[in-house]
Amino acid sequence: DNACCKAVPEPDESVFHVRNFIAEQPKRGLRLGFEELSPNKTALELFSHLKAGDKIAITSRMNDKVGDYVKSLTARGLVVRVIKGQSPLEDFCFLLKAQKELVGPSKSTFAAWAGVLGDAEIVRLYSIDSTHTRKNMGDDFFSNYNYTNEKLRSRVSFELYRSEASDKEATMNKTA
Repeated sequence: DNACCKAVPEPDESVFHVRNFIAEQPKRGLRLGFEELSPNKTALELFSHLKAGDKIAITSRMNDKVGDYVKSLTARGLVVRVIKGQSPLEDFCFLLKAQKELVGPSKSTFAAWAGVLGDAEIVRLYSIDSTHTRKNMGDDFFSNYNYTNEKLRSRVSFELYRSEASDKEATMNKTA
């Protein structure tokens, strides 16, 4: 049922939810482990499987904060559109209707619930391995997700990416 949807994804689009935790919670976001991949790492790592010409639709509560993601993804030759002018319910409906792939931070309830309840063939929920996140959660990045349903287990994956700061730390430790 598309009654709650203002727009729906194209069948061959990857749908990417940018939650913008830090923009919304600049003082407590990092401290609580609410991190997202940088635009650069999103383009080069999170969507490394896509080829030039592949399509991505971006949803976000703060569309004015996704410009750097658009630049990084289009620099790889990906075709990007930002879904604008929707209510939160319409954004959630858009995520639910993803067909090819739904990607978003594991701490986003919109991305997680849309992945469970929606139509996407592939659901990729990611977390950031960083000093801030480890301080908040230890190394239990996906403790809230223990699916026993085989269909969910086959569709939903949990991925861990290092932050750029963690990459720099590792490089510095190697050279020290």
